[in-house]
Amino acid sequence: FVSYGGTSGLSNDRLLLLYGFCEHDNLEDEYHICTVDTPIDWAQAIKPVRGQDQGPQRQQLWEGLIPRHVVFKRDGVDAGTMKRMRLLVAVAHGEIPDTRPQGSFDQSISLENELAVWSALVSVCYQELKRYAEFELRQLGGIASHDIDPDRAYIAGVFLDGKKRILTETIGRLQHFSKVSRACGQVTTVWVAPEER
Repeated sequence: FVSYGGTSGLSNDRLLLLYGFCEHDNLEDEYHICTVDTPIDWAQAIKPVRGQDQGPQRQQLWEGLIPRHVVFKRDGVDAGTMKRMRLLVAVAHGEIPDTRPQGSFDQSISLENELAVWSALVSVCYQELKRYAEFELRQLGGIASHDIDPDRAYIAGVFLDGKKRILTETIGRLQHFSKVSRACGQVTTVWVAPEER
């Protein structure tokens, strides 16, 4: 089994253009957002139990719960990914959310944090639109120089048009969520996993 996307660094739009096929699970069709290391005084942020300083042990516990990066797949954003994104941004802002099973996660995230999440997701979508625009320019250059098969270029173009339409609609929805958050306070949003749509 050869994973063209995973081994050669080709996303599905490139595979369609060069080979005429795409992969269902392509590692190159994922986005990664990493945390910016923020100095947090864990011993002060989390109160010791029964008067004992358990800062180092509790720090290890929290560091095990807090994600250092979040992966977005191009087929959608599920509820778990959205929760990790909100937690990641909260930590970057210096907040210590309650991640215990019995804790109320939504209530522990500030409005500022939620607005940062909307902004980060919009940024991801815009970066992808920019990537597609650059890809199309290279594709047109390849067709003009006869380096690219026109039929494959057409298939890749249909794929790109669909992705651009989805990204544009997603940006509009995220900007709407951001406006509602600013006007009315924190928004509760249910993200449905792609397989449940």
